[in-house]
Amino acid sequence: MQCFPASLLVCPSWSITTKKISLHYPADDSIGVTARRIHTMSIGSPRLLSMLYKHGIVSCCLYAEDMPALVLPPLEYPGILHRAADAININQKIMDLYLNTILPAIAAPGDDGNYGSAATLDVLCLQALSKRIHYGKFVAEAKFRAKPEEYTALIKAKDAAGLMDLLTDVKVEQNVVERVKLKAATFGQEIDPAAAQQQRHQHEHRTYKVQPDVFGRMYDDIVMPLTKDVQVEYLLHRLD
Repeated sequence: MQCFPASLLVCPSWSITTKKISLHYPADDSIGVTARRIHTMSIGSPRLLSMLYKHGIVSCCLYAEDMPALVLPPLEYPGILHRAADAININQKIMDLYLNTILPAIAAPGDDGNYGSAATLDVLCLQALSKRIHYGKFVAEAKFRAKPEEYTALIKAKDAAGLMDLLTDVKVEQNVVERVKLKAATFGQEIDPAAAQQQRHQHEHRTYKVQPDVFGRMYDDIVMPLTKDVQVEYLLHRLD
């Protein structure tokens, strides 16, 4: 999977607020405040939408336990995945990494007062990351069907490390990182026609909202490892 959450380029939580509100994070720091804003936004509109449709296997709700009952009958999806997929949800880990690792890398410290806009974009980013990472269930199923004998032996042995080695393709991962950096460089530029023309003439470096290498490292260090964690967890229960 090579999906790039372009919503990260619109600078979520660009200035991290310092008001003292908390969820389960410390109340006296900006991370706790950002977590509280995200929690408020991520249970509002999803609650309304969840009454009309159920979050699918990939679109894992950030706070599924807070969702109301359906008003319309649930949609029936093709039975592609093993039933074990329903129990795999690592959104809390994604949230922790987003608050403590991703945001500090792409957002300037401070308080610009745009709490509503920042929280809205934070939720969009988290949903994009969650969907991308939980797509690992489908990737794992495809890999299992391509090499059923090899995966079955490792699954029966409960060999998580062996499964990780078998499903890892370093060359593909390197290509994904380069593609992510290219997309970030393309869509994350500061758009200024006059400055761009001057830069071309003077062979200057382009100006980016966030340096493309930051997104490359985010994929290499966070997104792909979490996706593979989801794959391994799914495969360990594939024969249940």
